[in-house]
Amino acid sequence: MEEEYSRRKQQRPASTSKSIVVIVILLLLINTLILGVLLFLNVQATSKHEEQLNSIEEQVSQLDKAQVTNNTEQNVLASESSSQVSTTDESSSSTESSSEVVQTPASSSEVVTQTEPSTEPVQTPAATTYTVQAGDTLSVIAEKNKLSLQDLMTKNNLSDSTVYIGQVLSLQ
Repeated sequence: MEEEYSRRKQQRPASTSKSIVVIVILLLLINTLILGVLLFLNVQATSKHEEQLNSIEEQVSQLDKAQVTNNTEQNVLASESSSQVSTTDESSSSTESSSEVVQTPASSSEVVTQTEPSTEPVQTPAATTYTVQAGDTLSVIAEKNKLSLQDLMTKNNLSDSTVYIGQVLSLQ
């Protein structure tokens, strides 16, 4: 048995086993370094994506606020113009009976530009339905219409808060 061991030992070179161990250790070291670099790059990419996502969410929030403000201003202007048109119509009918000629503005936009903004709050009639638009959520719709989420769901027989674009919701 010892003879066979010594014969095999003589057949293989002694440096082969040492060089294989060194090569394996080097490969493990290279593999570890590459994994570290990949992990570092992944963390950087994730943080960049989070920053971009936060930036987009902030822009969407600003656009929503601007849209709500714009819609409110349009409602105020529309209410003012309709009340002013009816006022000018009443005044023109009363002056016609006294046979005087009164010129009324050709468009309601002229009426809006020549008047000063009213300091009184404008009472807009409450809407009875709402059509869901892109980006709407049930909670935002409820908040805009001064309803609780549960009330809005009950009025529309909804079991969850999923709504679809174009869906008509009852507000009363």
